[in-house]
Amino acid sequence: MKEELLNFIYSVGFYLFRIFPIKKNKIVFSNFAGKGMGDNPKYLYLALKDKMPDMDAVWLIEKDESRKAMPKGVRAVQNRSLQKIYELATAKIWIDNCRKSRYVKKRKNQYYVMTWHGGLGLKRVEKDVIDRLGKKYYHYAVHDSRQIDLMLSNSKWCTDLYQRAFWYQGDILEKGLPRNDIFFKKQCEVSEKIRKKYSIDSSSRLVIYAPTFREDHSMESYNIDFSGLLAALQEKYKAPWKILLRFHPSMSERMVIEKELREQIVDVSDYDDIYEILSVSDLLITDYSGIMFDFASTRRPAFIYAADEKDYVEERGFYWKLDMLPFPVAYSNQELMENIRLLEEEKYVRNLEDFFSLNQVCDDGNASAFVAEYILKKAGCI
Repeated sequence: MKEELLNFIYSVGFYLFRIFPIKKNKIVFSNFAGKGMGDNPKYLYLALKDKMPDMDAVWLIEKDESRKAMPKGVRAVQNRSLQKIYELATAKIWIDNCRKSRYVKKRKNQYYVMTWHGGLGLKRVEKDVIDRLGKKYYHYAVHDSRQIDLMLSNSKWCTDLYQRAFWYQGDILEKGLPRNDIFFKKQCEVSEKIRKKYSIDSSSRLVIYAPTFREDHSMESYNIDFSGLLAALQEKYKAPWKILLRFHPSMSERMVIEKELREQIVDVSDYDDIYEILSVSDLLITDYSGIMFDFASTRRPAFIYAADEKDYVEERGFYWKLDMLPFPVAYSNQELMENIRLLEEEKYVRNLEDFFSLNQVCDDGNASAFVAEYILKKAGCI
């Protein structure tokens, strides 16, 4: 009842705030409904501020920690507040990577960019799993799609997905994803920042283990033998390694690390931007997360550890069978270590190139600047 009342108040607020003019230089950014600065909206913000020096940038947040992390010149606004409604009602441009609630009403002459939080992905989404969507989500997804002016794509595959499964028939800019630009440039400063934050020496190579969230909160599928993994990496690459763990916050708190391995394993789940972490990692291990496709832009090795594939497929449904992907797949620790030891990197890269070519992936490191210019022209800001 409380949520329904708040939604009603917010909905009324959108109409009341229409008495205020739309501000041509105001852009409201949102990342995962208030998570903070990250994903595609972050990289679009960085590109837009260079092209619009007088930009009034508003970032929707949930936690005060996110407010403290905002760069100078960005106004952080609580995601669940009347001020948020005012900012949205008077902004020229909205940039988001998740669905907006049904009470959000776009005005004429406003421009809404949906960057989405996926790209190429393994798990079925939106209309492709309509039988599993809640009625509430379905209604506000359809409402949201009707308001969107532009979606961003990094591949023909992704464009087809939006047109088929997102209740959307509007403009799609197939020029790459801003967040993936980071993989095409050396990240010396980012690397130094991350190593300093987590006290990681410069000689250690980095493997990130970033599995997906489990709805039942089970930890059983996260049973990687970290000691064996470190041994396999040392044997393969003749170098010391650190393991970076990236979990959903609720899972990170329950992950138990053996005492003798604590100096070699670093929990980076609290780091705002996973794309910065990925950009400085030498190797990725995941299960069903779409970040494998993004990380592949680096042409560095990515491995799938799918201990619970059958259960997960039944729960979510996949677009590809795992053996159709260019990444080595393991269903046990023994298979994972063997895949690492036997990896032929030249063959692996060829497989990646074939997969990207088949799906017409267009990431090239220049998406942010191109998309920023496109948005400002389309919105009439330049």
